[in-house]
Amino acid sequence: MKPELSYGKYGYVNKEQIFIIPPKFDFAAEFSEGLARVSYNKKFGFIKENGEIISPFEYDIAFDFRNGFAIVGKMSNQKLFYGVINKAGKIVLNIEYEKIIYNDNETIAVKKENKDWEVIRLKSLTK
Repeated sequence: MKPELSYGKYGYVNKEQIFIIPPKFDFAAEFSEGLARVSYNKKFGFIKENGEIISPFEYDIAFDFRNGFAIVGKMSNQKLFYGVINKAGKIVLNIEYEKIIYNDNETIAVKKENKDWEVIRLKSLTK
C-alpha cells in the first residue's frame, strides 16, 4: 500500500489504486515496519496496515519506526520535547528530552536541558 491524496486528504491505496484505508488524514507516510505515521487535526499518530490506530493523535512531531521504535515529540511551554514509543504505541522513553537522534540501528543519543548527551541502547527499552 502507498499513501494517496484525494480531495485534500490522504488515504492508502493498493496496487490497483483502490483505497484500502479511506482518505481522512492530513498527512500520510509510507508504511515502515508494518506501521504508518499519519496526522489528523495537526497531530501525529500511527496506524496499522488494516487502518487500526495504534497510538493516539497527540504528537506534534513523529518519525517512522526503526527497529521496533519511533521517536515522537510534544510541545510544552513553546519547546519541543522528545521520547520514544514502541509498536504497541506505548511510551517506552519518556517525552522529556530536548534533543534525540539515532546513532545507529542499536542506539539513540538523548539530551536534557543543561545536561550532557546520554546514549541509550534500543534493546534496553521495554518493547
